[in-house]
Amino acid sequence: MASEDLFSFLDIATEVSQNYGATDDVTIAKAKKWVNRALVRISEVGHWSWRETFDTSVATVSGTETYVLAANVKHITALWIQDTARRKLRLIDNRRFRQIYTQATTPQGTPLYYRTYGRDATTGYRKIALYPVPNAVFTVKYDYQKEMDLLVNNTDDVRVVTGMPDHMVDALIELATAISYREQDDSDYQSAMAESMARWRALYDEDNTEIDDVIRAASDDGGGGGYEDPILPPSYS
Repeated sequence: MASEDLFSFLDIATEVSQNYGATDDVTIAKAKKWVNRALVRISEVGHWSWRETFDTSVATVSGTETYVLAANVKHITALWIQDTARRKLRLIDNRRFRQIYTQATTPQGTPLYYRTYGRDATTGYRKIALYPVPNAVFTVKYDYQKEMDLLVNNTDDVRVVTGMPDHMVDALIELATAISYREQDDSDYQSAMAESMARWRALYDEDNTEIDDVIRAASDDGGGGGYEDPILPPSYS
């Protein structure tokens, strides 16, 4: 079976275990861990187009500063108020947030900034805080990178579970195999890992080049589709 036909968790793990040099049940169980570790490494390369989710929304409550996001948010790529102008909110770090949050009375109005705010104590989902604190109901929409979904069941299709394109699965097998060499304390580990990660960086560049081409096309046709980036009042700069 060609590697490009290996899409189920069991088939991928079996291929990796064959590369490792053993196909017993214990090795295949290890191979499954190597495959998932490889997926985590891949997610750390950057923002993959196939891990993006768009136009998720949360409704604000007047006087409420913090909001819980969706379950699998890894990184927000855009966040805006859904109105005629589609005003994009600016991300600021906690130190800068506290520098502008100095009034004795909590300022309220239309939010201009947001910051990450840890995780919800009950759900463990990521949170954001808005400033000024909303003084009305607004629809806040956001695009985000999803945390990597790992494979669990033998029949899990990596393309369905993670969104990974077909042509990248062979590189996944290669990376998981490189990780397996470390288990053997193989002297080829470093070179195999470097070669595999170089391949993934090239795939990432290719993935983002396609995104850049779409952005340039949208800009050239004047169709917009972007977000209005407002000029903030001096008091917020």
